[in-house]
Amino acid sequence: MKRIMHVLGMIMVLMMGNGAIASVGDEPIPAGLNKMDVHWMKMAAESDLLEIQLGQYALTNADNANVKEIGAMLVADHTAHLAVLNALATAKGVTLPTEVCKFGKKALEYFSKDMTNWDKRFLKFNLMVHKMNIKAADKEMEKGMDADVKAAAEATKPSLVSHYDISKAALDSLPDDNGSQDHDDCGCHEDDDQAVGY
Repeated sequence: MKRIMHVLGMIMVLMMGNGAIASVGDEPIPAGLNKMDVHWMKMAAESDLLEIQLGQYALTNADNANVKEIGAMLVADHTAHLAVLNALATAKGVTLPTEVCKFGKKALEYFSKDMTNWDKRFLKFNLMVHKMNIKAADKEMEKGMDADVKAAAEATKPSLVSHYDISKAALDSLPDDNGSQDHDDCGCHEDDDQAVGY
């Protein structure tokens, strides 16, 4: 389990840390925006797309009723957020990705094929994704230029924190491999500077 989660964690680092997703590259930055604004919008869109598909997988593959409910919540909330983000990006002249990047696809393939201990692996991965997205929103609020994009990052953070908390509570309620409750903490509520970022 730990080795598998390490691999998934590395996928997330590659996605959000090394420009595997949301790469701005040499494309021109629209007037009024900086590179951080464009990067955050692209990253958030790809994350929404990933979470929507993961949520759909949970509805199909999860055994635990709470995990299925989390899946439905992810689909609904991230679909709504993606619609808002697309409208914002259109207004700002930014083209957002329309599909998950190759590393996200690897994660989706993993969750679609390996059903072993599925609920726990899904929740732990979901915690990693949301922890990174919370940090990304904080970074946009701090270093972004456009007021509307910064406001969008600020507006989405409470939902991300709520998703994190609900997923954490569900994970804690599942027995670990030794039969006791699982209390693995991703540290979302620690100092933001200590959170994993992109």
